[in-house]
Amino acid sequence: MFQTGRYIYTVFMGHLAIEKVLKGLFQKTNLKVPPKTHDLIFLLTFIQVKVPEDKISFIQVLNDAQIRTRYPDNLEKLVKEYTADVIQNILIETEELLLWIEEKSS
Repeated sequence: MFQTGRYIYTVFMGHLAIEKVLKGLFQKTNLKVPPKTHDLIFLLTFIQVKVPEDKISFIQVLNDAQIRTRYPDNLEKLVKEYTADVIQNILIETEELLLWIEEKSS
């Protein structure tokens, strides 16, 4: 998606990947089905994993982005805002966050 310039979709799918991993971790730690939510911070509160501040900041960026990409008020504005450089950084941080969550869940 990133390589083909589908930047908004890249952000959306990055959020979705983190959401699914956190919901899996939620189910593993709470032994019940996770709540129906897209809020990553909300999920983290139930998992009770100590998250470094830099990761919390990025998770908040993803949370905000998923709302904007899921329900875009102004698609043109989003396209201008989510440039290749911005999305590449989000993609890298998403991959790092996925690895961090995987390490914490082992």
